[in-house]
Amino acid sequence: SGAVITSDDEGLTWQGRLTDLTNLGGQTLYHMELGTDGHGWAASNYSEYADSVAWFQTDDGGRTWQAGNPPPGWFSFFDMVLRDDQTGFMAGYYPGPPYQIARTQDGGQSWENLPVPGGLYGARLDSPSAGIVFALFGDSSGLTKVWRSNNDGDLWQIAATGLPSTTPLSDLDFVNADVGFTSGGGENSVFYRTTNGGQSWQSRPAVGLGGYPRQLEFQSATTGLARCQDGIYRTTDGGATWQIHLEGFSWWGLELDAQGRGAALGNTEQSFMLTEDGGATWRSLA
Repeated sequence: SGAVITSDDEGLTWQGRLTDLTNLGGQTLYHMELGTDGHGWAASNYSEYADSVAWFQTDDGGRTWQAGNPPPGWFSFFDMVLRDDQTGFMAGYYPGPPYQIARTQDGGQSWENLPVPGGLYGARLDSPSAGIVFALFGDSSGLTKVWRSNNDGDLWQIAATGLPSTTPLSDLDFVNADVGFTSGGGENSVFYRTTNGGQSWQSRPAVGLGGYPRQLEFQSATTGLARCQDGIYRTTDGGATWQIHLEGFSWWGLELDAQGRGAALGNTEQSFMLTEDGGATWRSLA
């Protein structure tokens, strides 16, 4: 299905935007990315009902949507990031794989595939400033490492000093070109911070953080959220300590901006929650 809702008053009221997403052909939207200027993308993955992905673009914050131009021949998407209204990156793969990262420099009208370090798959992406892209790649053994590009993905270099060699990582998030975070692990979660753009990483105590962290969203160098197996956790000291703020096993999406406005999405009743103070308090739309 193609359910998209938007708010024009910082979440006080919401409107459905279903009518523009009518060409899904039996597919389901799995990915969405909106920039601060109102430009954004929404995409499906391949399904048995269609031989390609469905792709839509918006230039007005999701009020209206138009069919867009995904990277040609792509089969599925892992992640997408919009740095500004012209420059963005996608991680995904062709039928097969191989796995790919693609870049647009014209707002998604055209794409070029970028080199990916050999033998790696999947990716979580972030691009905190001009020219700088971080990617969390996995290898065939299931381990993951952080890579950095200083030229928008033309060349990559490993940025994993201090990160674990045996524990898989699941996500990364940078608040600027220097300060970033990554996490992973199972019941015994791990959490790391860099203050020098990935040149080195330091383990944080992460006291109270739940198991199986899957997504990070940081408002600043100190305040952020983590989506774990049993709920949404919050830190105000850069990951040293955490407290659970939304309990439950149903959360599958999380967003938080630099102003502290965010949303947590789930698949049960009252599972669309909003925050306006960096996750300290939440209210339901139900």
